[in-house]
Amino acid sequence: MQSSTLLSEFEAAQDVKISPTLLRWFTSYAAKDDGRKLKFTIKEGVYYYEKKELLEFNTYLHMPWAKPAKGTRPTIPTGIATEIKTESHYRCPICNTNIGELAHIKPVSKTFDNHPHNLIFLCPNHHTVYDFGFRYSNITEEDILIHKKAIQNFQALCWGLQSEIVFTYLSLINIIGRVKEFETILLNSNSQDEFENILKSILSKIDKLKSKKDKNPEIDKLIASVSIKENPDSRQFAYSFLTVRNDIKTVYQTNTDLIVCPLCNTKGFTSFLDTCPVCVGEGFINKDIEVDISIYELEDCPLCDGKGQTRDFEVCPACNGDGQLTKEQVDNIDISNYEMEDCPLCDGKGQTKDFEVCPACNGDGQLTKQQVDMTDFDAY
Repeated sequence: MQSSTLLSEFEAAQDVKISPTLLRWFTSYAAKDDGRKLKFTIKEGVYYYEKKELLEFNTYLHMPWAKPAKGTRPTIPTGIATEIKTESHYRCPICNTNIGELAHIKPVSKTFDNHPHNLIFLCPNHHTVYDFGFRYSNITEEDILIHKKAIQNFQALCWGLQSEIVFTYLSLINIIGRVKEFETILLNSNSQDEFENILKSILSKIDKLKSKKDKNPEIDKLIASVSIKENPDSRQFAYSFLTVRNDIKTVYQTNTDLIVCPLCNTKGFTSFLDTCPVCVGEGFINKDIEVDISIYELEDCPLCDGKGQTRDFEVCPACNGDGQLTKEQVDNIDISNYEMEDCPLCDGKGQTKDFEVCPACNGDGQLTKQQVDMTDFDAY
């Protein structure tokens, strides 16, 4: 019997073109109502997935989603919604506008498919153009798929690089140095065996550092000072490592002209944005770059007043249900675009003499002002 193939979360992300973050989300939360979650294994803090299980789960996500008790479309889970927004860095891939909303590539009314591959982040204008009236004469499904594929390919490249650099100097600092419990666990382990097991994972990372090319000599000297041979007492080694960690961080910043990101403070994300827009997830920025982080302060969404929904929308289209937007987003949003009007094609009835379900408003009888302005009703 052939043994199963385990893929690291980065390898898995490249295989199914779903981010490591969303794959982890699927291990804790059920995307669909049947409660199914993605199975996983953890080794040294990295998630691993059995390849067959991963591919089957990916196929399962593409299968039609159940229609909700209320409404006609399956709800997009929070984890997937976040994935679609962050993969585009909260910008429409067509015009680069930083105000957008989730859009289905293949109509959800026909496919009931909320797989992240069938979703893209578009500005309201291009979402309207694609969904209403112009689909076959302006922005085609092929055009949208080209943008989606470009995003996916770029993401896959990044995940490949993440896999390659997981043992670089900065990764060592971030993986170990940002775990608040590390020092307590290591220095207060209950037994020598427990301590040695924790220590082995650290040593393996240091061994990999020693084999890297083009290393910084100053950091090499610091790494060399943290040696089990130099510190035969295991606990003394631990103290040495914890001390030198901050020295490595200082050298890294000095030699690469980087400073800590003023918005996320090295985390690569904020409480509101899964990918920090200032450092784009890196945690550091060039020290010569001037940044105004005040534009990222959060304010209540002016359309839903921070509630995440409105009288007309179960999920607020301006903030995608989050209830808040950054100051920059608030300054650029025109909430009058979301005022509801009777559909000019069916006069608010939801159907016409030619269509049992009005194709312009999908039978709802109403459209937003923006949709009315952007739709060519003569096309019907």
